[in-house]
Amino acid sequence: MPPTVENICAGRRRRARSALKTVTEDKMSAETRLSRAVAQRTGLAAEISRMEKELAEKKKSLDVVAKEEGWLKNRVELRLTQENILNGRLTKGWPDEEDYNGEKEEENENTN
Repeated sequence: MPPTVENICAGRRRRARSALKTVTEDKMSAETRLSRAVAQRTGLAAEISRMEKELAEKKKSLDVVAKEEGWLKNRVELRLTQENILNGRLTKGWPDEEDYNGEKEEENENTN
C-alpha cells in the first residue's frame, strides 16, 4: 500500500524543519565568523594606513638625514683640506715667505 498524502506531506515538513535548523545554525556560525573577519579586516586596514603614514614620515626623515650626511661629508673634506694647508703653512711657511726667509738667511750669513 502506498503512503498517504498526509504521510508524504508530514515527511517533507520534517525534512524541511531539519534542513531549516541546519541552515539556521550554519547562518549563525557564518555571521559570527563574518563579524570577526570584518573586525579583523578593519583593524588590519587601520594598521596598514598607520604604517604607510609612518613609512612616509621615515622616508622624509631619511631624505633629510641623507642631505645632511652629504653636506657634512663635504664639510669634513673641506676641513681636512684646510687642516692640511694650515699644517703645511705652519711647518713650511707661506709661499711669499720663502723669498723673505731666503733673503734673511743671506743677510745673516753676510753679517757674520
